[in-house]
Amino acid sequence: MKNKSLIFSIFLVFIIVLSVSAISAQDVNDTISTTDEETVIGDAEQVSGTVSGDVDVATENPWNTTGELSYDIPADAKTIKSADVYVNVYGGSAKNTHGANANISISTANGNESYSESLWTEDGSADGTVYTLNNHTTKCYSDYMIHYDVTSLLNGLNGTNLKIKVDTFKMENKTFDGRIKLMGLVLAYDDGDNDIVNYWVNDNQIWTNSNTTLIFDTSALTEVLDMSLTNIALSSQDATYLLNGEFLTDAEHKSGNYYQYNKWNIADYFNSSKKTEFTAIGTAGSYGVSYKNVLSVLTAKPGVVQASVSLASERKNSNLDIIYPGTFNQFTINVNTNKNGKYVIRLLADGNVVNSTEVYINSSSKKITLMDETVRPVDNTTVSTGAGGSYNKVNYTVQLFLKDELLNESSINAAILYNGYLSKDYAYPNTGLESFLNVTISGDIVIDVAGAYASGTNNRVDTWNVALTNDSTIVKAFVYAPYCYGGADDENLYNVTFNGVKPSVVSFSRDQANIVSTSGYGLIVYDVTDSIKDGENTFVLNKTHSTGAYPSILIYLYNTTGSPIIKNVYIYNGADLVGMTGNGANRPISVDSVLKIDSSDVASAVAYIFGAGAKDDRASIVVNGEKDDDAWNTNLSDQVNVYAKDISKTVKNNNEISIILNNNMFTALQQIVVLTKKETPVVVKNETEITAPSVTKVYNVAKNLVVTLKDVNGKVISGAKVIITLNGKTYTKPTNAKGQAILDLPNLAPKNYKVSVKFAGDSKYKASNLSTAKVVVKKANPKMSGKTKVTYKVKTKTKKYAIVLKNNKKQAMKKVKVTLKVKGKTYKATTNAKGKAVFKITKLTKKGKYTAKVRFAGNKYYSALNKTVKITVKK
Repeated sequence: MKNKSLIFSIFLVFIIVLSVSAISAQDVNDTISTTDEETVIGDAEQVSGTVSGDVDVATENPWNTTGELSYDIPADAKTIKSADVYVNVYGGSAKNTHGANANISISTANGNESYSESLWTEDGSADGTVYTLNNHTTKCYSDYMIHYDVTSLLNGLNGTNLKIKVDTFKMENKTFDGRIKLMGLVLAYDDGDNDIVNYWVNDNQIWTNSNTTLIFDTSALTEVLDMSLTNIALSSQDATYLLNGEFLTDAEHKSGNYYQYNKWNIADYFNSSKKTEFTAIGTAGSYGVSYKNVLSVLTAKPGVVQASVSLASERKNSNLDIIYPGTFNQFTINVNTNKNGKYVIRLLADGNVVNSTEVYINSSSKKITLMDETVRPVDNTTVSTGAGGSYNKVNYTVQLFLKDELLNESSINAAILYNGYLSKDYAYPNTGLESFLNVTISGDIVIDVAGAYASGTNNRVDTWNVALTNDSTIVKAFVYAPYCYGGADDENLYNVTFNGVKPSVVSFSRDQANIVSTSGYGLIVYDVTDSIKDGENTFVLNKTHSTGAYPSILIYLYNTTGSPIIKNVYIYNGADLVGMTGNGANRPISVDSVLKIDSSDVASAVAYIFGAGAKDDRASIVVNGEKDDDAWNTNLSDQVNVYAKDISKTVKNNNEISIILNNNMFTALQQIVVLTKKETPVVVKNETEITAPSVTKVYNVAKNLVVTLKDVNGKVISGAKVIITLNGKTYTKPTNAKGQAILDLPNLAPKNYKVSVKFAGDSKYKASNLSTAKVVVKKANPKMSGKTKVTYKVKTKTKKYAIVLKNNKKQAMKKVKVTLKVKGKTYKATTNAKGKAVFKITKLTKKGKYTAKVRFAGNKYYSALNKTVKITVKK
């Protein structure tokens, strides 16, 4: 508190310095004098009392010469203890040159009361002096404040309506303004119960050019359950407010023309057995600080605070609180209290604070949610079978504080359970369905399911018939292979071929029902773009594990030359098991996805949602807010089902798709959105031609394959992408300014290779291809060095002869076998790391001259090589 008082004192000095010689914006032409002294209003200036019901404050700010306030008297206001009407009229000037007349009427169920007021006085000043006109009217600056006690008029009228109407008009020989700043009613009533509400009302016109403090005598109160303060100021600028030296925040604020309404819940600021100090620090406007306070109402409900708190996890099973690994966990906290105020609620997990919040609670029950954002790993350290109830558990405690005082706390032990439906692939990094492909096509997408469910060790062959027109070409093609009951499963779960070619795995997702089980559910996606063909296509699936193989899905996309149709295809892949079995918890289960697309210029849109084992009674699907309870239209649980939904009317950039489990279990697979764009004028594209001369090269010697792309008129096409397929690998190369796409040929083994070249076409040019080009790689010629004539002595038993073998790049050929044949005997040697081979000749024991043949027989990379050596043996 000392620190806050110091801050207040410094701030107050700053405000006072700013406000020296400040003047009222309303009375800028009528300034007489100013003062920098703080105004302090004591208890004697106020009206106070107690009621069993409440105290209502109703106000209007007409800022016109006519105004009306309508108020419904509470039905439970059995006895009205006090009712006061306030009207404040702006006279136009503090000088007596201005004046006005006012007619005021109060209409009730019992009839009307009318009043006429002359708003003028000889006296006037602009220093904040309050002048009394009569027993119910005062003047301060240029404002006239009228106050009527209408208690007797309203008694017995509970549940009825009250209307107050004010009209002002010109006073003879006076300058007239007469705009109404305030119409107000303060009503205190008993409702017949035993509650006690203390109240204080201050209705003085208090002007300051610095600050003002009201003192409410609350010293008789030791504890309060609720406390509120309503304050009305008639100034262009609102003030900064403090209560008992602390800055007031979180006001219910309304602002009008020279009108500032604030209401605060101030129970947290209450000082037991002490008076309450309310300070307003004026804010400088265009003409300095000018602040006028006219009405302040303080209410307090005494009593001792009583509070209880409890918490529960998101779901229970047989009264067992459950939390989940791999995700955040949400808790419901119930608070019951008889005191209004700001409470702090803390959530602890195993003694550590994981979340806290400050919340205002009325004197009743309050339900809030808090999240434990601790993501516990989905592994055997956090999940057990729970045999005999021995689950791994976390102790959670919720604590309830008021003004740093711990009022109450409660604890539970929550078991950690996993059921495979957290939009997270267990043991793999994928989270939910992830973006897989985004492609634009001028043709269409085909989705075709084939095959029957294969259990255990049964293998399967799936076939599809593809029929494309002559002007259509494949853009992408994939086979989706979903499965269940996998063990130590990974992307090598199957040995597969598509049209005899082993395809590559481009996506793998996996989930499972319970961490301690070996039963995995997943999806393997194979890229078959390069091997799909017109006619019958065959997918051979051989298992490496005993799994359940659901039917396969062939998805292919194609372009059609000259088509005016443009489609955007977005594919999201994943495998998310949803099921109620495994942990017995009844947590709502769903797979929630957001498919991000570009929805501009869309003529139509279709969403495709896939499920394995997804019968109609097992799930509901919601797409962009539209729900379908019978989406998959089948009663078979061993199939892959596809739900097609026209979303043309609801499509947006972020499409929300939820698959909600109703019973049993199934696997949510891929999701696809296909957008058909609004038609654009057909663009006439030029024909293209690809040329690529065949290349002959020697192994180990660099050489390029040069592809040239031209249009039908022989003009080269630069900046285009050309796809070159050589030896099973695909290379994408851009064409240069000469229309050439240049491929640095890899160091292929000697052989004849076919080269396939494709240009897929673009907005200006049609597609073309070439399949006649070849790359011929010939064997390289090695080099052998060594003496051509050697002489040995007869007495040398082992005569050594060495050669060095190098390739066509003059690099040593190591670990190569060579032979030396002399006098009918063949000797063998192997080159070392330097290419050197040493022959050990042991059979030349007689004097004479001999001819030896050294030979490298060649291999798949290098040609054969012979060398003749003359050998002389002498004594």
